[in-house]
Amino acid sequence: MDERRMAKMKQNKEVEKLKARHDKELEALTKDLQNVLDMYKNEEIEFKLAPKFEFYC
Repeated sequence: MDERRMAKMKQNKEVEKLKARHDKELEALTKDLQNVLDMYKNEEIEFKLAPKFEFYC
């Protein structure tokens, strides 16, 4: 019975470590996605502010 309890405690510890790791990875992924979105928004603003080229025939 003691072995089962120890195995369950070990499994719970591993699950908690995995949850913590997933939370960190999710946070990093969210941060990266936000940075990409900000980059595209900035590029769009720069494109709108850039001088337009006109071609006359």
